[in-house]
Amino acid sequence: MHVQAMDGPDPERARAVPITWRRYREWAHGVREPGEHDAGVPGERSVVEPA
Repeated sequence: MHVQAMDGPDPERARAVPITWRRYREWAHGVREPGEHDAGVPGERSVVEPA
């Protein structure tokens, strides 16, 4: 699933807004083992799951 938050309803004019996660595992792009985080914004192209 791809999740993206925007600052407005019009996709032609809206800008992306970062989503903060709590307690998650992140597989950063190109990394084999996940990192565990208490809170933060996952990197671009990362895969995340709840910890």
